[in-house]
Amino acid sequence: MVHVRLKTFQLLSACKKLETLVLYNVMELHAEPEVNIPWDLERPLSIKKLFIFDDGRYATNIRPSFIEIFRLVKGNLQELTIDILYPHQSRDIISAMMKTCSNIKYLALHIKQIDTTDEFNKWLQFSKLQSLILKSKFNNKNFGTYIQELSEFFPESLTYLDLDSFITPKELELLLRSTTHVNFKKIGLNSTKGITDEHLHILMKYSEFYKSLEEITYDRWVVQHMNRFDRFDRRMMFTCNNGLKFSELSDEKMEKAGRFIKIIRKEQFLPFENPLTKYHDYKLPWE
Repeated sequence: MVHVRLKTFQLLSACKKLETLVLYNVMELHAEPEVNIPWDLERPLSIKKLFIFDDGRYATNIRPSFIEIFRLVKGNLQELTIDILYPHQSRDIISAMMKTCSNIKYLALHIKQIDTTDEFNKWLQFSKLQSLILKSKFNNKNFGTYIQELSEFFPESLTYLDLDSFITPKELELLLRSTTHVNFKKIGLNSTKGITDEHLHILMKYSEFYKSLEEITYDRWVVQHMNRFDRFDRRMMFTCNNGLKFSELSDEKMEKAGRFIKIIRKEQFLPFENPLTKYHDYKLPWE
């Protein structure tokens, strides 16, 4: 649990080589009581990557003054990852980002409630976004419908789409049909339910027709953290519990898809993990 005052971020503007900032379990984020902080906008933060996380133990309290952080990073901020407990807090952060940061190219959101606003849709449509990663714990029907609606606003600059929640083959097909204005180079279907030959067939046909798709990822694993007191075997860094399962892909379909798609692999990138977490040496279960 951390209480952070905005004055702290003003001091960080002196760190010209600082590129990544992680806010983890920030319980309070506010200005000094009844004190006007004279922001020096001529000395913006050099931060390019901003991560905002909580683990559910504390309620992150983002006050309206949070927007001042985005004013300080302005055009420098290129990557934003949000994974916090309460949906309205996520919306407030996104709203602040939309008002101040015009160069966001990478956005990763853990959606708790699927109700993004018209304001967000409009921002997305005219953004410079290149990578969009979405995760949701909601049921398949809600997430599939949400993606269908949101895809209408995907910007032409988008080349990488990563869905960390399950969509059916039919929903995937409809999604690709509704995004003919986008040339995907990489698509990740990384839900814990895995994918099937039918998913792969649809992606193969898409790549065959549009020629842009170069990479597919699937089967993202959930990291099981270990502290210095733990002495588990390193294979326990990954878990197959909680409904996780391998994708069911036939050798025949993989061979056919490989004729049109350069890379088809299991995913190792963990977008919603704290980038400052230190892990022990480990191997992936399939290695």
